[in-house]
Amino acid sequence: MSDQISAELDCDEQLLEMFVSGAADLLDQIETDLLRLEHMGDEWDDELVNKVFRSAHTIKGESGFVGLEVIGKLSHSIENILDMVRDRIFVADNETINLLLECFDKLRHLTEEVETSNDVDVSDYVSRLQDLADRKTGGDTIPASPAQIAEPVCEEETVQDTEPCEEIAAAPEAEPVPAAPKYSADEVENKPADVLIVDDDPMIHSLLSHHLDNIGITSQAAMSCEQCLQMLRNNSYRVIVLDFELPDGQGVEIIQEIRHIHPLAQVVMLTGKVNMHNVINCLEAGAIDFLPKTDNYHLIVDPIQLALVRSYRWLSLINGKRQTATV
Repeated sequence: MSDQISAELDCDEQLLEMFVSGAADLLDQIETDLLRLEHMGDEWDDELVNKVFRSAHTIKGESGFVGLEVIGKLSHSIENILDMVRDRIFVADNETINLLLECFDKLRHLTEEVETSNDVDVSDYVSRLQDLADRKTGGDTIPASPAQIAEPVCEEETVQDTEPCEEIAAAPEAEPVPAAPKYSADEVENKPADVLIVDDDPMIHSLLSHHLDNIGITSQAAMSCEQCLQMLRNNSYRVIVLDFELPDGQGVEIIQEIRHIHPLAQVVMLTGKVNMHNVINCLEAGAIDFLPKTDNYHLIVDPIQLALVRSYRWLSLINGKRQTATV
C-alpha cells in the first residue's frame, strides 16, 4: 500500500498544482507584508514578522513533501533570516528587506517553473543570505545548545489507530485527552500515536511528550534508528521527530526508508548541530523541517503541529482523489 501512495504522490500533477497555487498566494502576501515591514524601522509589528515567517515555513514544508528540494533549500535560508529578525537578533533594515524580496522573487520564478526547479542553482542566494546573517550577528548564527525546562512531565498517551488510507474529514482536534499509562517497549508497538520521537535522550522524550500532550497531540518514543523503523512497520505515525545523531547511525540515513514505509509521514529533524550542510542533506533526503534543540519549546512544538496538520491535509487530498476515481 505504501508503494501505491508513493506513486500517487510522485506522479500526480494535481499535487504540484496544489502546491504552486498555495505558494503563489503566500508569495503575494509576503511581498505586501515585507514592504509594510520596511517602513516600520525599529518599531516593527511582531505579528507581521511572524506572519511572513510562517508563510516561508509553509512553503518550505510543503515543497519538501512533494520533492521540490531546491525550493526547500532556498526557503530554509530565507526562514533562517526571518527567524533571527523575529527574535530581534537584528533589525529588518532596508538591506535585509531588499535581499528577502529578491529571494522571494526567485522563489516565485521557481514555483512558476516547478517541473524544472530542482535543476536550478540557488547557491548564490543561499550564500548571500548566510553572509547577511554572519555580518549582522558577527558570525554567531548557530543556535544555542538545549537547556532543561523545569516543568513537570506527563505520561505518554494513546488514541485510536488510523491507517494511512482511511477516510478523514479534517485535522485532529487540538484538545487534550486523558493521559494513559506508559507502555513497555514490547507493548508500545501495538499502541498508536500521532508523533514518533526518535532520540536517545530520555529528557527530550519527556519534554516533547509533555508539551505535545498539552495541545492534544499523542507521542511515543524510540531510542535508535533500528527501533524507529521497527515501530514504523507496526504503526502509522503522522510525524516523525528524528534526531540527527543516534546510537546506531545518523537520522538522515533512514529518512528515505521512513518515507518508503509511510509516504505521508512528515519527517522533522531535531538536532543540536545546525549547519547548512546538514540542513541541505536532510532536505534532499526528504525531511520537511530541520529544528534546533532549544529551551524555547514553541520553536519545536509549533512546527510539529503544522506538520501534523499538513499530513492530514495531504491524506484528505489522496482520499478525495480516490473517491472521485471510483464514482
